[in-house]
Order: sequence, then structure tokens, then C-alpha cells
Amino acid sequence: MCACDETICGFPVLPLPEKPDYIPLSDEEFKRETLSAWCRGGHTEKITAALRGGEHEWAILCHDESPSVRAAVTCKASEFYQMQMLGDPEPLVRKWLAIYGTDRVRLALLAQRENDPEVLVEIAKWGNITARNRVLPLAWDKPDVLRKIAPYLGTRGIRVLEKHPDIHMRFAAAMHGSLAQGRRFFESIKNDKDPNCFLMRKLLSWRLEDLEAVASALSVGRVRTMNLGVER
Repeated sequence: MCACDETICGFPVLPLPEKPDYIPLSDEEFKRETLSAWCRGGHTEKITAALRGGEHEWAILCHDESPSVRAAVTCKASEFYQMQMLGDPEPLVRKWLAIYGTDRVRLALLAQRENDPEVLVEIAKWGNITARNRVLPLAWDKPDVLRKIAPYLGTRGIRVLEKHPDIHMRFAAAMHGSLAQGRRFFESIKNDKDPNCFLMRKLLSWRLEDLEAVASALSVGRVRTMNLGVER
């Protein structure tokens, strides 16, 4: 039975044992020896070494046969080791790289034309605006991915998604875009008799109401600020 009483990045990990007084090592040396031994241990020991260790452990475990161990490495490893793992054949590992990697790592994943849907979604979720925009071309023919990344796209990405040939993708852009973008799409389907368009108009009308309320509140706030400035 696993003696884990803690999780790191969602992985159960073992506690580091206390050094017995009779062992002629410092606490730090004992820790290093323990982690080194765990690198040659079982599944849980290796994961613990990856998450509690450092450069020495990452160098050994980033090529481990277990995808879970390699995924654990991505959570704590430096960018140097994350970059070495870009070509990992297991989507799970690349997904964790997208979550815990740097933006340089995410952009490198995109540069090698990452095509796993879950990896692309995580890049859009955790990446910078450049990474998010670069996900679009790779997900252009993946409707499920486009719907999931739409909330994370910036202004430029939403403008690109507005031009998608699929009306459902343009609807996703409208639902996550600006007031002007929402109104533009609403006008384009205003007279369409298709039942899908009726539902889109209904959902989008609620979204536009919210955006208009925010715009109105901001406008009132600006006027009050201006008036206060004049009074002073």
C-alpha cells in the first residue's frame, strides 16, 4: 500500500524519511541519496523523486519508460529538460508540458505542429497571446478544439475565428468577442429561418445584454469621473 500522504501537481508522493542518527551523512546528503535511490525504485518512488528532486533526478527520469513518470518530470523540471521532452510520443506528457512548461516550450510544441486536441487546448489555456493565436491554424479543422479555445483567444484570434466557414465557429467567436463583434454576427443571422440560427440568436441576445450593461456602467463611470474632475 502506498504510504503517500501528500500530492504534488495531482500526483501522490512519498514523504521524505527522517535521517537516522547513526548514518554519517548530513540531512541534505541523506535527502540526495534517498532521491537517487528512488530514481531506481518503483512507480511511486520515481514520481516522488521527479517532484521532490532536481537536476539530477530530472536528467534520469525524463526518459523513463513510464509516461506518468515523464509527466511528473514536466511539472517541476527546468525549461532545459522540458525542451528535451518536446518530441515525447505520449500525448499525456506533451499535455503536461503545455500546462507546466514555459511559453517558449508551448511555442516549440506548436512549431513542431502539435495536433493532439487536448494538448492544443491546454496551450491555449495556459499560453501567452502569441501561443493562443498560433493554435488557431493547427485547430482550424477541429471544431471541438476551436470551441474550447475560443474563451482564451485575444482580439486578433477572435477576428480570425469570425472568418471561419462554419457558422458554429463564427457563433463561438461572437459569444466570446466584443460587443461590436457580437452585434455583427447577430445581424448576419437576424433573418435566417434555420432553427439553429434561432437558438444562436437567443443565446447571443443574452450575451449582448450583458455586454451592453457593462458598457453602460463603464460609460456612466467615465461621465462621473469627468464631472468630478470639473468640480474640482
